[in-house]
Amino acid sequence: MAVLATCEELCDSILSGVQVGEFAVVQPLSVEYSYILGYLLAWKLLLTFFKSSPSHLRAHYAQFLRRSCSLNKLLLHLFKLMPENPVYPGQGAETKTFFTESQSLAVHHGESVEWELPHLACSVYFSTVQDLPAMVRLWWNGQEKRVSAAVEKFTIKYVSPVLSAQEISSVHSSTQMFESMTVKARSAAREVIATYSVDEIFIELVIQLPQNCPLGSISVESGRRVGVAVQQWRNWMLQLSTYLTHQCGESIRPATARFCLSTSIIRTRLMHRVPWSQRLATPALDHDAPPGESFSESTSACFHIPLYKKGTF
Repeated sequence: MAVLATCEELCDSILSGVQVGEFAVVQPLSVEYSYILGYLLAWKLLLTFFKSSPSHLRAHYAQFLRRSCSLNKLLLHLFKLMPENPVYPGQGAETKTFFTESQSLAVHHGESVEWELPHLACSVYFSTVQDLPAMVRLWWNGQEKRVSAAVEKFTIKYVSPVLSAQEISSVHSSTQMFESMTVKARSAAREVIATYSVDEIFIELVIQLPQNCPLGSISVESGRRVGVAVQQWRNWMLQLSTYLTHQCGESIRPATARFCLSTSIIRTRLMHRVPWSQRLATPALDHDAPPGESFSESTSACFHIPLYKKGTF
């Protein structure tokens, strides 16, 4: 973190005269180039470490980044270092970009040093929106109109389609199965539909990614439902919406799993005629969560989200 802090101050000085949305031309292999390269590599390492950490540690790391404002500064720097048109070099048509193509960080590689810094900046931004979506959304909402418009326009055009495709693909490739549960993903609509049907109970949930993913909030809508009280369903939807809005580096797959587990709880409660007032907290969904703490509790620690405890339904 000491290296990151030092490079951050130097980048502040180097990029101070550049507006957000403008492309800062940095002379390859210059002193300024070396400082910015070190800064971006430090962030790349930090985000890799963050992603590989268990959920309860990610919550603490996210709190630190929020308190230190380091992520806010990074995002401002990135929108001065990413090119307006991040097309991969040598392309006749805009089919490949710095967001669709991975970057080799080896000492000897084929990419021109001219594009090394812009490509790395794009790579760091994609890792940031992928691993810290809620914090990026919070930063974006707090920016002035000119900055937020520039960020959204760039993100919608180059980042959101790639990120949405990865999210939907992760659902398609998931091997997790649940009894009496069907999960379908629609790439064109950017949505996942989960249906649970057994005996007299039928529940349908629709989770849709926004066009400006992850800047906008993921929508959670109810489809058809039979056998579930209206108030209980509303509370349930509120929990899922809150979880998805404040998630710390998780995809929509855990939300689908949460829905599946909760439907099993509903069926169990109805079969045993247990009052809803005695409903227990949702079981932990992540084996990395601390003992005695559910995944929702671990996630909520990032942003101090109030959870529904026993007796609140």
